[in-house]
Amino acid sequence: MKPVAIVSIIVGVGIFIQFGLGEMLHRLPRFFIDIHMTMGIVGVALIGYLAYKSAGSQMIVKVFSYLALLSGVVQVVSGLNTFMNNPLGLPESLHRMNAFILIVLVIVLGILTARSARRG
Repeated sequence: MKPVAIVSIIVGVGIFIQFGLGEMLHRLPRFFIDIHMTMGIVGVALIGYLAYKSAGSQMIVKVFSYLALLSGVVQVVSGLNTFMNNPLGLPESLHRMNAFILIVLVIVLGILTARSARRG
C-alpha cells in the first residue's frame, strides 16, 4: 500500500476518534486533553503531507486538500485558544463548528481521491 493511502486512512479514522474524544473531554481525566491536542497537531501535519502530495492531482482534489489543511489549522488554533482561556477572543463554539466542517472536508476529499485513483 502506498504511503499516501496509509496516511489518508489514518486521517480518516483519526478525525472521527478526535471528534468522539473532543465530545467526551469534560467527562474524562485531564490528560486526555493533552492526547486530544497532540492528535490534532499531528493530524494537521498529516493533512499538510496529503495536500503536498496532491500537487499532481486534479484541481478539485488540490482545492479540497488545501481547504482541509486550512480548516485543520483553524481547528488547532481555536483549540489552543480554548485551552488557554480565550486570549484571542474567538467564539467558544468555533472549535466545535469547525470540527464538523473538517469532517465533511475529509470525507469529500476521501471520495474525490478514491475516484481519481480508480481513473488513474
